[in-house]
Amino acid sequence: SLLAAKWVSRLRMAELTAGVTVRDIYEARTIREIALRITPSTVESNLAEPSGTADTPQKQFPLLISLLQGLLLLSELVFAALGASWFASLALPAAKLPPIVLLIGIPLFGLASTILWAAAFVLRAVLIKWLVIGRYTPGDTGIWTINGFRIWVVMHVMRQIPWGLFEGTFLVNVILRMLGARIGKGVHFHRGSIPVLGGWDLLDIGNDAVIGQDAALEVLDLQRSCYVVRGVTLGAGASVGTRGVIDGGATLPEKSYLAPLSVLNAGGASQSGRTFQGIPAADVGEAPGAPTLQGSKPLSEASYACLKIAASTAIGAIEALAGIISIWLCSQLFGINLIALLDSNKPDQLVVTALCAALAAIAALPLILLFEGLVARLLGAVPAGSYPLRSIAFLRIWLTSGLVNSANRWLSGSLFWPVWLRLAGMRIGRSCEISTLVDLVPQMVTFDALTFCADGIYMGTPLLLSGSVTIAPVHISEDSFFGNHAVVMPGSELPPDVLFGVCTVAESGKVTAGSSWFGIPGFVLPRREILDVDASLTYEPDALRYTTRLFWELLRFTVPAIPAGISVLWLGTVVRADIQGVLIAGIGVPAALAGIVLMLKWLLLGKVKPGVHPLWSCWCSRWDFLYVLWTEWALPALLPLEGTLWLNVYLRLMGMKIGKRVALSGGFSQVVDPDMISIGDDATVSAIFQAHTFEDRVLKIDKVTIGPGATLGHGTVPLYGANIGACTHVTTNSVIMKEETLLPNKTYTGAPCRAVGPSRGRN
Repeated sequence: SLLAAKWVSRLRMAELTAGVTVRDIYEARTIREIALRITPSTVESNLAEPSGTADTPQKQFPLLISLLQGLLLLSELVFAALGASWFASLALPAAKLPPIVLLIGIPLFGLASTILWAAAFVLRAVLIKWLVIGRYTPGDTGIWTINGFRIWVVMHVMRQIPWGLFEGTFLVNVILRMLGARIGKGVHFHRGSIPVLGGWDLLDIGNDAVIGQDAALEVLDLQRSCYVVRGVTLGAGASVGTRGVIDGGATLPEKSYLAPLSVLNAGGASQSGRTFQGIPAADVGEAPGAPTLQGSKPLSEASYACLKIAASTAIGAIEALAGIISIWLCSQLFGINLIALLDSNKPDQLVVTALCAALAAIAALPLILLFEGLVARLLGAVPAGSYPLRSIAFLRIWLTSGLVNSANRWLSGSLFWPVWLRLAGMRIGRSCEISTLVDLVPQMVTFDALTFCADGIYMGTPLLLSGSVTIAPVHISEDSFFGNHAVVMPGSELPPDVLFGVCTVAESGKVTAGSSWFGIPGFVLPRREILDVDASLTYEPDALRYTTRLFWELLRFTVPAIPAGISVLWLGTVVRADIQGVLIAGIGVPAALAGIVLMLKWLLLGKVKPGVHPLWSCWCSRWDFLYVLWTEWALPALLPLEGTLWLNVYLRLMGMKIGKRVALSGGFSQVVDPDMISIGDDATVSAIFQAHTFEDRVLKIDKVTIGPGATLGHGTVPLYGANIGACTHVTTNSVIMKEETLLPNKTYTGAPCRAVGPSRGRN
């Protein structure tokens, strides 16, 4: 595939062969067959014009807008610090209550305060939307304009809603209706699929539609330094698969199905009851039929929402109990009375108490992970089959995958991760390396030996269709590899020694042993590069390398200690009514944690250069540890900066090369391999960078270059070595191959991507 990408990049230099694609090479296989495919239509396709095609540039004011954003964020931080201190000053005296009262009262108080807090944030966001925007209308708005600032303000307050509390219930639909959307009955938004950016007045979803895991309805999108707003319509009973995308201006007809990783463009679907697959999606046959459901009838929307919130709260309360037990044990170890924290006459106790809290945080994490594994095993014992949405069976599936997501946060990619997954009920062979698994029901999946899963794998993710969820066993045979964001459907049984590349759906019916697959839809890669590396660095580490990796992975368990200790010191300022200290701590602590991550990046990794690093090298362990630190310490402080140029400043300090007026979408609060990424002036980027890959358990890393004025759409994946030309537009969910060059002023789409015409609109 690397040689193919290089060859295609050379062919693009000539107008006659500019339309040849990587897919052409693998499907045609010979020079003669490739030549026969070259026609004028391969140079300019009939794909609909990209959205966001305003030809008249809007005058933008990035410095003014950045100043306004900074002032808003600073004032918000001040009010948040004061509000938190007021809340803590009211709650702290409750610590003097008897222990039995605390054990009963803390969960109830936590539930009540969470509901009130969530309701307040929802009402605040809805009010701000109507006051600041009113109704959204179709069109393009410059990001660095006053109107663009108004859109950003609404996006910012929407991100503060605790969507996780409402996900999977009808409450999401209620909120979206309050924001102006037309949402029918029985509509289900799975995790990561709620359209939170804006444009809700142009969203129309029919009854019983289902939007799957991490799917996107692009009512509001970022393109060419603009917010682009266009309507999206889903017919009654329509279903969007995992990471499927409905572009602005598109309609998914009733009872139709958009396959995983596919993108439906405007005008791309007309007939109801069909399956649409590909980038852009094409009609490939009948939509999946309604499965025969088992189990009891679905609960009412209100009953299911109450049950889901109650169950989630109960799990959270027991996890909190692990923290309380750890704090009590540590206080006994230190021989202190934690009530001393409430006594302002004993400030010398504060440091000791902070150390106690730090130690308790370290002790609590293994207890919480143990509890999550046991509960996941209990809840995940749902027999294979199809069940109604809003059923007890679906609630168990939902809670189980949520527990896996929580454990992912700490254990992903580590030696402890297979151990936890086995505890949760998954069957795993020897020497498996597993990173993040998404929407997983562990008891449904079996891994044979030597399986390798890169990041963000949708392994046996439940199939959601209108009104139903289907789970089935998945069996992955020995020595299999899954690239980032690969999707394995329920019921898959894969032969040994198979490879699925980045953003590829594993279609078990046509996969043979020893084959390699890539693309949407997938095609066979007959040859791939095999790296010849010492086995002691990849599959058979010696004692020293095993101990080194174990040390860095055990160090993850210390990560909660510093935030816990700092929280106690902050509480001490609250108890002493030191408002100045509260404000300094409330503003300074997030900045300090982000600063520590910045410092550790340069201490642990330095300036990263292109190269290769075997899995069991110390460098890989340090690299992985830094990613965890960024998630836990810097990410909370950086999330509010998304959509602003202030975030670009931090990323430059981390090693990214970012030009002027670069607009980054949500998700850039954490970037892997920042040293490898170079973005030119006025670019608009919503991509998921893949500046590294693990091939045969060796990390290969290289640069990704984006030219000035380019646009990389939502979910685009540029692999290492990719070079995107100036003013080039790469559309949603496309994949840019390793060392592939995209010419300037062109539009590319697909996985792998291909040229489909000139780049239009704002440059």
